[in-house]
Amino acid sequence: MGSSGLAKILEICNSMRVADIVMIVLTVILVVLEIILVVIAARDIAPQLKEIRQEVTAPPDTPDLAILYPVNGQEVGETGSLTAITEFPGLRHYVVVTPTANRIDSLQRNPDTEPRDGVFTAAANYGDPTTCGEEFIVRLIATEDILTVETFDGIPPNAAVSTPVVVKRPPC
Repeated sequence: MGSSGLAKILEICNSMRVADIVMIVLTVILVVLEIILVVIAARDIAPQLKEIRQEVTAPPDTPDLAILYPVNGQEVGETGSLTAITEFPGLRHYVVVTPTANRIDSLQRNPDTEPRDGVFTAAANYGDPTTCGEEFIVRLIATEDILTVETFDGIPPNAAVSTPVVVKRPPC
């Protein structure tokens, strides 16, 4: 800054009251303090923001074994079709239907189709003509074990089990 620039600043300062100069200095100090606070806050919150961003952008967990159809709460007939996905193509898949009234697991027959690209269909039996209005818990299991309807005594401990879906028969 040349001498003419300094002379201009001094001229402006001479024409200002002391109170005006103090207000300008205080305003500058407050602005600098706000900038410092924002930088400190940003530094402190940056790891948390990174975590939140990772949670939001992370792909959703996909189940290894899941029933796609019927959906939870859906009304079903005495028999119906079930569609599912699996990430266990080398295992045997079974449908287990359990009436909520007696909680006795019923093994259904094997899927109608072999898993193709992880998707398959199977038939399911939801009670009999007397079970109108009842709810049924439906699960899909994948296991190395060979299970039969006649000898079924519960889900094997080594089986992968889907999240249950509860379906309901309409009233008679």
